[in-house]
Amino acid sequence: HGHRNWYGYRSDETDTSINLNSAVEFGEDWRVLSVYGDPKDVTFEYHYYPNTKHRTDMSPWREEAILKGDSKATPEERVQILVKQLRNTKGINEKWLNLSISSFNFCRDVFYSVAWDDLHRIARGLFIDTLGWKILARGYVKFFNYNEKSFNSKQWLKDNLQFPVICYRKYNGFLAMASWDRTNERLFIASKSTDESTHASLAKEILEKYADMAEITKYLQSRDVTMLFEICTHKDPHIIKEPERPVLLDIVRS
Repeated sequence: HGHRNWYGYRSDETDTSINLNSAVEFGEDWRVLSVYGDPKDVTFEYHYYPNTKHRTDMSPWREEAILKGDSKATPEERVQILVKQLRNTKGINEKWLNLSISSFNFCRDVFYSVAWDDLHRIARGLFIDTLGWKILARGYVKFFNYNEKSFNSKQWLKDNLQFPVICYRKYNGFLAMASWDRTNERLFIASKSTDESTHASLAKEILEKYADMAEITKYLQSRDVTMLFEICTHKDPHIIKEPERPVLLDIVRS
């Protein structure tokens, strides 16, 4: 039968159903049934074949999604493959910030039609150096509300949620990203899809006012990471009940 085997039942768990389903795409065995004899004297034989090529996690940043199995590619070649896939995917916009940097973001049609795939989910504040072929900066992968998708349904959480669970306060601000641009030898600060918008300029202003920019620059120069900040300021009319400051949310590998 074709239903998901949420609870890992054996093939012969019941007398009235033969279950050949497993999570083969996540590395479980491929199940095969051999049937011998005539209808009055049937013999069943179960076979289990290991699957060595499978998804290793639920993250769209997994190697398979970006490389489609090309494990011999160099880091630069991997980024080239990713850029080619992004450019060939309907619903993803590319914006050229200068001769070396492009930003990739999903378009509104994808958002309203809920037509998400792995590439759409990572094309969310994704900045790529197309001269050095490196991911310059990236925000969070697109996430969804409870029960909005199969991988955050009640059943999926019941089967996959691992404790302890850590909760974080959601600060009332807008997202800004900071990284080191090695091609142009500069500190790169952006918001959403560009480093030249009003919000990007506001992020620079708040960071320079409250943060130790020398320490931030030194840290980013020595690592291929992106610092993610929530920028809280009343200069953005959407932000209320927060004192003006930058809040470091996370540091993610670029």
